[in-house]
Amino acid sequence: MNLIKAKFTFSDYEDFPTFEGAYDPSNRYWNGWANPYFNQATRDAFIEYEKTLLKDMSKEYQKENEEFLAELESIQAETINGEKLYYFGGFFCWDEVEEVKTFPKNSWTCFDRTEVDLAGIRYTVTPTYWNKIINDDMPRLKEILGDRLYEWAIDGGHTVEIPQDEIFCKEVI
Repeated sequence: MNLIKAKFTFSDYEDFPTFEGAYDPSNRYWNGWANPYFNQATRDAFIEYEKTLLKDMSKEYQKENEEFLAELESIQAETINGEKLYYFGGFFCWDEVEEVKTFPKNSWTCFDRTEVDLAGIRYTVTPTYWNKIINDDMPRLKEILGDRLYEWAIDGGHTVEIPQDEIFCKEVI
């Protein structure tokens, strides 16, 4: 099984930490939520974090909290590619953390036959290898493109996605 490294969190909770793990591309999601595998250290860190959260809950839920922690601790390791990993998918609402990247100088693409340097624009990479401009940088992209090209680029949507193979380096003289 070829696992892909990624970072995971619970986006619904402000300040929830990020945990490094991996996912199986053939079983990436459960009901739209990520299915991560964690190594022993990450598994232990996640369980310890859950213990601190549950400690702060009222005594009314103490028995359920203890059962929940026991369930987490009972997850058995699987050996995948020679590494012991713990599957924490299928019952948690994990979100995969998107890595934000920045286009370097001379990252050119075309919008309606007009070449544009995307230098400094930030983006994430989608699972299908498109470069998705992050929302915070859309005003800057509009400034670079101008009104007409910007409207053409968003095509009635709210963001711009560019296939990775449509970004090229151009020698500027």
